[in-house]
Amino acid sequence: KEVRTGSIKDESLPTVYGKGFIGTNYRSYYISGDGKKVNTKEYEVWRGMIRRCYSKEKEKFPTYINCEVSDNFCSYEYFYEWCNKQVGFDRKFDLDKDLLIKGNKTYHEDLCVFVPPEINSLIVKNDRVRGKYPIGVHFCKTKKKFVAQINRNKVKQDYLGQFDSVEDAFLAYKVAKEDFIKEVAEKWRGVVDNRVYNALMNYEVEITD
Repeated sequence: KEVRTGSIKDESLPTVYGKGFIGTNYRSYYISGDGKKVNTKEYEVWRGMIRRCYSKEKEKFPTYINCEVSDNFCSYEYFYEWCNKQVGFDRKFDLDKDLLIKGNKTYHEDLCVFVPPEINSLIVKNDRVRGKYPIGVHFCKTKKKFVAQINRNKVKQDYLGQFDSVEDAFLAYKVAKEDFIKEVAEKWRGVVDNRVYNALMNYEVEITD
């Protein structure tokens, strides 16, 4: 009867955005005591990761173009177990894929970490908003100078000075940004994964960021 009605399913087949699969022991992670499906925190993080890489959502967010998920992470069972071994998962932290290796495009068990939103937004790229000048720099037409500014998690940008060249303005931003990143790293030291702390302390802002 179950076979005929389709209530028996192959849980190793990719049913989440054509890539993710629940796994054969899914009842341990996905089913409540009364037999109903429960969208756990692990599942929501996992499904969101799959969605960003394999749904039409990446058309709206170009930073996810060419992003992919490792074979192990395509399994919800594996991801569930991995999550619960990671520093910060028990907090309201975000899953990050490109802090440990800058520019990384693969959600991989050895490359992903959980970070607080403050850190996640600290190093995000936003090419669409920045325009033609390097990050942290804009041109002031009235004074005909390049202005450097930095956002230190405030509503208003902090002014860093006016410069004759794009390179000098960016250098001012680079120094200020890297110093601020180190401040944030110290703030979260002992709370985040040690790999996160080390990555922040060694982080280099580049003109292509």
